[in-house]
Amino acid sequence: MEDKTKKCLYCAEDIKEDATKCKHCGSNLLLEEKNKKIKAKNHESYNTFTLLSFLLPCVGIVIGIIYLSKKNPLDKKLGEHAIASSILAFILWGVLFSFFIGNVEKQFISTQTTSTIMDDIYKKVSMDSVEQYRIAERQGDKIQICVQAGFVAAAYLQEQNESSYQEWKDIEQKDCAKAGLY
Repeated sequence: MEDKTKKCLYCAEDIKEDATKCKHCGSNLLLEEKNKKIKAKNHESYNTFTLLSFLLPCVGIVIGIIYLSKKNPLDKKLGEHAIASSILAFILWGVLFSFFIGNVEKQFISTQTTSTIMDDIYKKVSMDSVEQYRIAERQGDKIQICVQAGFVAAAYLQEQNESSYQEWKDIEQKDCAKAGLY
């Protein structure tokens, strides 16, 4: 039986479909799934709130029309006020929706994706530091190679990628020994 695979969201390498961490870049795939679930749940609550805030003025207009059809002048006046209040509520709803609620959704999305964005930044820094190490290797300066290996290890430590951190600490130790620093 062949294992089903999917692409890692961060490095685009093939990984097992049920993987929780990418074996290539060390990305935490559970965090991304958790963020998707939180966004879906909050989006559902947001849609419910939007629907209710739209329907309540509609109910007010219906009640106003019912009271306008009554013969009692006091009921007619109540119907006029209900319709006027509902129209005002629609206008207020539109202003609040476009200004306040739209910003709340943007803020929510921003808050939820901050950790994902930071993870992406840490991964990018790690990949950039590996590329800088490769440049130092091509130039051949043994001390610079040792220093760059330390930078790569530090980038993986910041990313909290323990396996890559340990791998690069070993590389750093070997490179620094070659440079005569250990």
